[in-house]
Amino acid sequence: MQKTPQIGSPTGGLPWLGHAHHILRDPLEFIQQQRRYGDLVRIRMGPKLLYIVNTPTLVRELLTAHQHQFAKGDIYDKASAVLGKGLFTSEGEFHRCQRRLVQPAFHRAQVEQFAAIMQRVATSATRSWRDGETIRMDQFTMGATAEIVMKTLFSEALSDDTLNEFISLQSTLLKGFLKRGYIPVDAYFRLPLPENRRYAKAVVDSHRIVDGFVAERRTRGSARDDVLSLLMHARADDDSRTMSDRQVSDETITLMMAGTDTTAALITWVFHVLATQPTIARSAYEEVDAAFRGPEPPTIPILLQLAYLRRVVKEALRMYAPAWVLPRRALPGAELGGHVIPAGTNVLYSPYALHHDERLFPEPEKFLPQRWEPEQEKAIPRFAYVPFGAGVRMCIGDEFSIAEAMIVTATVMHRWRLRHRTNHTIHPVVSTVLWPSQLQMVLEERHAPSLPK
Repeated sequence: MQKTPQIGSPTGGLPWLGHAHHILRDPLEFIQQQRRYGDLVRIRMGPKLLYIVNTPTLVRELLTAHQHQFAKGDIYDKASAVLGKGLFTSEGEFHRCQRRLVQPAFHRAQVEQFAAIMQRVATSATRSWRDGETIRMDQFTMGATAEIVMKTLFSEALSDDTLNEFISLQSTLLKGFLKRGYIPVDAYFRLPLPENRRYAKAVVDSHRIVDGFVAERRTRGSARDDVLSLLMHARADDDSRTMSDRQVSDETITLMMAGTDTTAALITWVFHVLATQPTIARSAYEEVDAAFRGPEPPTIPILLQLAYLRRVVKEALRMYAPAWVLPRRALPGAELGGHVIPAGTNVLYSPYALHHDERLFPEPEKFLPQRWEPEQEKAIPRFAYVPFGAGVRMCIGDEFSIAEAMIVTATVMHRWRLRHRTNHTIHPVVSTVLWPSQLQMVLEERHAPSLPK
């Protein structure tokens, strides 16, 4: 009979504040320390109780075995003002139906088709680079991934003005999400402050633009090779249910918001690794160079089959999981590890903390792509590696994100080597996702660009 884990509680809580000051001061350190107090830990954030799960077994319960006992969490409720009832915020049967309708847009064959856009954007975005120039890597990756998302959503016919407006709106909305996640007082966001006005305007403008695209497609009846057309023509298995225009808009805005900063952070971390780990960089560059060695540029399937680069990307997702912590909210009767969780209480699981647990990943602070060689990967416990979540709410764009990271990285590597500008220590910074701190990189040209035929 499996032993019921005790509920642990960390020391250092303060009256009124609980453990909030520890979390705000160093959230990554705090979330990792919780495993020393047990598999299931209870903390206080001000007047509110929170639970933290620290083992793959309890993560499995939370995300799959007991998934119907938990809703998505408070931060998702706050996001619904922007995302409506998209996959990120919806629940229950509606979520399951929507996921079935959206899923075909992210099948492997469809992702390979979109990968051509990824390659063109990466090539275009680096065309103005010059040897010896210094760039902010986060700005490059955010710009590139935003353009990729917009062009896969709305086709490559998207005008530059509309693209730039989208990127600006997206930046405002992401900053608003972050602040709403950290400040639990909803009344603050009703104050007539400039930042609240900007956020409210960005919400209205993003819906106006997306609703306009949907209405135009409906009026013209035209279909294009993009995600918007796939959503508008998606049908349920019984061929009876389609999405309303409101649902199409909600899913489009959801994909627009969810598909940018996570992948941008991932690509940025990969280039940080390539700049600091010479042995890993040598193997990765040799593989990419071999793919580009023929008389013709490599096809998309060849780039997606770069085995060593894929292992580097997967290890970056382990060591620097962009979605570093994720919440669920207990429904009446919810249980974890044999304990009843009070209804309405938030439960957290941290991919970052799990991925840095030496019981699950030996030498967790070392970047080791060989962890993802087939035989070694088999030894990793299920639900120990969850960069995209798990279960019915697992990120629907996981393959898209990995493909995008591989295509953009390989395309840049073919022509450029990026080095750190200075020797200062790069450390993770908690924002909407996990970013490296101020990653300025110097460009070193490797190959002259091929002339188009």
